[in-house]
This record gives sequence, structure tokens and C-alpha cells, in this order.
Amino acid sequence: MPEIEIQPQPNLTPVVPSNKNKILIIILSIVTIVLLVVISILLFLLLSKNNGSSDKQTSLVTNTPIATATKGVTETVKQIVASASPSSPSVTATAKLAKVSVYFSKEGSEYKVFPVDRYTERVDVAAFSMEQYISGPTAAEKAQGYTNNINLSGTSDCSGKDFTITITNGKAVFRLCREISLVGIGTDALLSMAIESNLKQFSSVTSVVILNKSNNCLFDYSGLNQCGQ
Repeated sequence: MPEIEIQPQPNLTPVVPSNKNKILIIILSIVTIVLLVVISILLFLLLSKNNGSSDKQTSLVTNTPIATATKGVTETVKQIVASASPSSPSVTATAKLAKVSVYFSKEGSEYKVFPVDRYTERVDVAAFSMEQYISGPTAAEKAQGYTNNINLSGTSDCSGKDFTITITNGKAVFRLCREISLVGIGTDALLSMAIESNLKQFSSVTSVVILNKSNNCLFDYSGLNQCGQ
């Protein structure tokens, strides 16, 4: 019977680290934790510094002359917008437009004048109406046959104005400051009618006196100058 050789079993006893190794592991763990904490603190400080620099730069930018001017303009715009709100009575009154009629004669219509609309913020609406009449109809109105019957020339004796208007106790005195060319009785009648219609549309005017540059009655062919009576 053959002999059986029995091999010795290896030593399976687990290796237990020594106390010295345990201490080293603990020290390395602590050092690692400390390093992580230090790195975190450094990153935090770096980010805080960058934010502080950004805030400082922003402060410098906003304090430049351009930024100051821009801020001033912005504040002004805000004030304008606020003042233009519907609750502001002064702005509402200024922005309100008054409708004023301007009376022109019309080709093919004898001895009649016809109103067209104009709009203004001015308070001297009588003067505005006559200024518009002397300026004449618009291109679109001319195409419809509207026309004025006034032809002024020469220099003004009213600081460059075409006329003056004074209204006293309902009587409007309309005086021309330039020379006027009268064409004939029919055209003169239309001109007289247009001037009176432009002025009498206002409740403050009940009668009209029309004078030329020489302060004579414009349409008084008798030469008696009785238009103001």
C-alpha cells in the first residue's frame, strides 16, 4: 500500500495591523480632512474677493460722468412720465386741443364761406383762426375748391405780423399791418364775409371792424370811415 504524504497546511491567521500602523492611518485621515478644510476656505476667500472686486468695479462704473448723466436723464424721463399721468391736471390742460373753424370761400359758390377744421393748443384762438385763413387752405382743401381772397404785400408795421386784433366789449377790431390788394366788389365781399365769420365764431365777438394799414375802413367805399360806429 503506497505511502500518502500529508502536506502541511498554510498559516491562515489574518494579519492584524499593528498599533503603529493604526496610528499612521488615523494621522493620514486627519491630515486629509484638514487639507480639504483648508482648500475649501481658500476657495471661499477667493470667490469672496472676486465678488468684492466686481462690486467695486460696478461702483466705479456707476460713478463715471457718463453713468451720472445717464442716471440724470433716466430720472428726468421718470419725472416726465409721472407728470404726464392722467392724474396731473396741468399736463391734461396743456395737451387739450381746441377745434377752431377756418372759413374759406369756395370756387363755384358765390357769396358763401365754408368752415374747415383746425386744432390748436393756443388760447388766442381768434388770432389763430385768422393766421390760418391768411396762410390759405391746404393742398387737399385747394383740390376741393377752397380758397382765400386776401393778397397782402409790403412791410409790416406790427413787428412783422400780418394783422392785429383787439376785442373790447364784444367788438373785434381787425387791423391789417401790410398793404392789401382789392380785386373787386364781389371778391371784397367774400373777404369781408370770411373775416367776420372767422371772428364771430367765438362768443366773445359780436361785431367786427376791419381796418387797412392806414387805419381806414377797408370796405367802406363811401370814404366816410363809418365802419367803427
